[in-house]
Amino acid sequence: MKTVDSVLLNADRKFINDKYWLLVPFQLMWDKGTTISDVTKEESPIHKTLLNKITITYPNNGGYTPGDAYDLFFDDEVLIKEWIYRHQNQKEPSLVTTWENQQDFNGIKLSLEHVNAEGNFKLYFSNVKVTLN
Repeated sequence: MKTVDSVLLNADRKFINDKYWLLVPFQLMWDKGTTISDVTKEESPIHKTLLNKITITYPNNGGYTPGDAYDLFFDDEVLIKEWIYRHQNQKEPSLVTTWENQQDFNGIKLSLEHVNAEGNFKLYFSNVKVTLN
């Protein structure tokens, strides 16, 4: 039973991680206990474009990544263009990526690709379908 538990825990962590990469705008509504900063205008870290920015900070207890922070850079249409992930809310970025290949799925806009500035990190989603009832 211990093996099954660790397998399920690992699968759940990976699912949560992937869900976050794909659906972070919805996570802002779903996640409880987060702190969301006021909107500021700042230069994005990769494209050096002036964008809106908010910082999401997670509490220090609970979840898989307690205390983590995300700086989201988004345009005036509220589409995320870049983000910074900061492990345990440290000052220095742990990972900085773009939000690219934005596609519209029945009115829901999702970014299907994330790339870092050096080009040696790329996360992407394929075969995405959205069904509305």
